[in-house]
Amino acid sequence: MNSRISELIKKYRVDDLLRGRRAASDPVAIHNKNMSPKAILKQIVANDRKAFPPEIWESVECAQPLGPKADFAGFIRDIRAEAYQLGLRDVPMYGGALRTLGRMMARKHRRQNRLDWITDDMQIAKKSDTLLFIGDLPYYEEIFADDLRFSPLDTARGAVKLLNAIGIEPMIMKDEVSSGFNELWSGDVETFRKLAEKNIRAIYKTNAKRIIALDSESLFVLKREYRRYFKDFKTPVVHITQVLAPRLKMLDFRKIDEKAAYHDPCRLGRIFKVFEQPRKILSAMTNDGIVKMKHERENTLCTASHRFSNSGAVAKLMQIDVLREAENVGADILVTSCPREAINLTLATRAESWKETNIEVRELISLAAELYRSD
Repeated sequence: MNSRISELIKKYRVDDLLRGRRAASDPVAIHNKNMSPKAILKQIVANDRKAFPPEIWESVECAQPLGPKADFAGFIRDIRAEAYQLGLRDVPMYGGALRTLGRMMARKHRRQNRLDWITDDMQIAKKSDTLLFIGDLPYYEEIFADDLRFSPLDTARGAVKLLNAIGIEPMIMKDEVSSGFNELWSGDVETFRKLAEKNIRAIYKTNAKRIIALDSESLFVLKREYRRYFKDFKTPVVHITQVLAPRLKMLDFRKIDEKAAYHDPCRLGRIFKVFEQPRKILSAMTNDGIVKMKHERENTLCTASHRFSNSGAVAKLMQIDVLREAENVGADILVTSCPREAINLTLATRAESWKETNIEVRELISLAAELYRSD
């Protein structure tokens, strides 16, 4: 076995899979039996770094844990980096637009116009303890807005509106770039590092004492991966729901009559255990409470929203599974607290196998801002 592969197997404690001592499931394996972690690992070992099976790109990164110490997702992330060095690539969605944008933002002296969504009624501070990280929402707006029933930037607008309502005037960086999540989990570590270095320099200039993230992937990268690659980066990072939920008494919402179900974004819930805060916010906006999903919290179904890559037939089936479950429990709307998931789930409602659905997908923060009563 190649020494590097052997090193990664030991590092991420996935060796028991080869011995059959642990059972593990990748959500993709529900629709493709070749996608189980054990099957993927056996193919990697058999090829011995001379080649890598295409399944490494299709495996989602939120595989169910193998045990208290095993990390198959981390193993797959680093295996992709090895494959990338050999010239292998995944299949990016949307003509590779997001991947191209990431590389463009990573270049030196590349200027952006990413703040033109800010309006005069928003209270944005030049100096504040709180930095609001917008992520790729301005680019999602350009790429996806025409195909959606909502504006991805409404999450950013809504976050500012609600933060202002609880007395917080956040800073927003004009020179912020993509978090680098897509690049890192596609094996392009070099571009990830360039993006991270740009963001860290910009963050340090603000002297912010905390960062608020709007999507679970930015939260994960800023909170986990930046610190893994850059040990000195220690600025605290929280999700927007963790800031709003404790201050709900300061927010007054109109109530919706529709029955609402909540879908837990994988990383926000399974990794960071942010389960109650989004539910408290959603409950404050409903007359009848939240309809409980069959799969929720740690057992939430994956929506394959991880990298906007390889979102083919299997990924669409996974998203449709979530939509069907919401409809089967009697929900009229399905709410999630990650704009990436809201985008993919909304696009999935247009799939051929899901034409008869009436369920609506909403992103939590944009919905809360829409229902917020300022007077």
